Amino acid sequence: MSIYVWFAIFGLAALSIFRIWPVSAPENGSVFLTIDHGSKPNYYKSLPEEGLFDVPADQLERAFIAQISDLPRLKRLKEDHSDGFSATYIQRSLIFGFPDAITVRITPQSKSGALIMLFSKSKFGYSDIGVNRKRVKSLLAGLRQQLGT
Repeated sequence: MSIYVWFAIFGLAALSIFRIWPVSAPENGSVFLTIDHGSKPNYYKSLPEEGLFDVPADQLERAFIAQISDLPRLKRLKEDHSDGFSATYIQRSLIFGFPDAITVRITPQSKSGALIMLFSKSKFGYSDIGVNRKRVKSLLAGLRQQLGT
């Protein structure tokens, strides 16, 4: 066999590992919303002013679950209602199946207002070429449209 065939076989085998790589939820998914994540450009964390909504927290939660459920190749890893709502999801890329973690936390701010914080991070690689920022911005825009705010 040609050396190019061997490189192709080895390359495909190596990349297929990412499709089956196990991904687990962090013990406390919301911790990702508050810690510094270093200088690697492979994540996006929403700003507090981006996530303020003039709707009750339970309504925002239902709208978020409807929004995120529409994403392809998505798996919910963890959900917690002990202190507001928090959840961690994994979405895999289309071709190579690289996992990106999506963490959400929704907290009431008043009787008629809530704050959603979103964090999306690539599990592998140095840069995400803007995928996580686009995902978070798209989810927030979808929520604004769905809730009419």
